[in-house]
Amino acid sequence: MISSQTNRPLAAILGFGRFGRLWADLNRNFFDLLVYEPSVEARALAKASGYKTVELKECLDAEIVFFAVPMSAFESVLVELLKLKATDKLPIFSDLLSVKVYPKEIFKKYLPEKTKLLFLHPLFGPDAVRAQSGSCLGLPLMMDHQNLDGTELKVWEKRYTGLGLNVLQMTCEEHDRQAAWSQGIAHYIGRILEKMDLKPTSIDTLGAKKLHEIKSQVCNDTWDLFEGLQTLNPFTRQMRIALDQAQEELLDKLIPNRRFKDRLVIGIQGGRGSFNESAALNFLERHSIKDFELVYLYTTEAVLSSLHSGEIDRGQFAIHNSLGGVVGESITAISKFNFEIVEEFKYLIAHSLMIRPEIEFSEIKL
Repeated sequence: MISSQTNRPLAAILGFGRFGRLWADLNRNFFDLLVYEPSVEARALAKASGYKTVELKECLDAEIVFFAVPMSAFESVLVELLKLKATDKLPIFSDLLSVKVYPKEIFKKYLPEKTKLLFLHPLFGPDAVRAQSGSCLGLPLMMDHQNLDGTELKVWEKRYTGLGLNVLQMTCEEHDRQAAWSQGIAHYIGRILEKMDLKPTSIDTLGAKKLHEIKSQVCNDTWDLFEGLQTLNPFTRQMRIALDQAQEELLDKLIPNRRFKDRLVIGIQGGRGSFNESAALNFLERHSIKDFELVYLYTTEAVLSSLHSGEIDRGQFAIHNSLGGVVGESITAISKFNFEIVEEFKYLIAHSLMIRPEIEFSEIKL
C-alpha cells in the first residue's frame, strides 16, 4: 500500500512518453504522482523529473489512474491492471486518448457498471505548450464522465480551469464526431504531404508555409497516434471518404473533356492491327466520329492511367472473352482507377488462316 507523504491525493500515470510527461507536469501541483512505465529510459526520466516510479499493481492505490499509454496498448494495459486488483474497490479511471468512444467501450467491457470514469482529451500537445512559452492559457481540454456526482465534476473542472485551460464539457460521441473533422483531417492531410515528400521552395507563400507546418507537426507524433485517430474513431472513415471524393471531383474538373478541339484522342489496350484497334474503329464508325487519333497503349492499366492523367480523351479495352472468360489484366487495372463507362459493347472476333494458293490444306501441320 502506497500512501501520500503530503496531504495531496495520489494519482498514477500509466505511460511516460511525450504526452505522459506533459500530463504529469500539468498535474504535479494537484497530486503526489506515481508513474508506471516499462521503458527503462522513460522510467529514468520520470525519476529525474522527481516522480515516484512504481510497478503496475501499486497504481491501484491511487485515487485516480490516468491512462497515457498508446492507443494500441490501452486495452491490454487495462486488462493487466485489473488482474492485479486485490479488492473490488477501484480508483477513478481516466483515459487521455485522442479518441473517446473507443476507451468508453473498452471500460464498459471490463469494468463494473458503477466504476467512476473521467474521459479527458487535452486538445493540445507539448509543441502547443512550448509555443506559448510553457503556458496552457486558453488551450482546450475535453471532459466527459461516468458516475461522478456534480460536486466531484466541479472539482475536476476547477483544477484545470485554474491552469488556464478551456474545459469543454461534451460527450465522447460528440467529441469523436468533431475530432474527425479537426484533428483527424489535419493528421490525414499532414501524412499525405509526408507521403508526397513535400519540400519547401524558395518562393513559398504563407499558405504553402502553413502546409509545411501541418506536415511537420503531425509527423512529430507517433504512427500509433495517427493510426488510432484514423481507425478507432468511428467518424474518421466518413471524413476520409468525403476528402477523397472531393479530390477526385476537383481533379476531374481540371481535366478537359478533349485534349484537342479538332480530334478525339482514344487510347486502346492493343497495338496497331490488333482486335482492340478493330473494335475501337467499329465504335467510332457507329457513332460517326471521323476526327480522331488512336494511341496504342497495349495494356488496360496504361489506358486507364493515361485517362486518369488526361493524356487521352477516351479509353478502350477488353473485359471479357466468350471463350476465355474475364480478362484478368483488365479487372486488376479497373480496381485502381475511377472512371465513367461510356459504352459496353460486344465485338465479333474472326480469325482467318491464309496459305499460298499452291499449298493444300492437308499439308498444313500444327
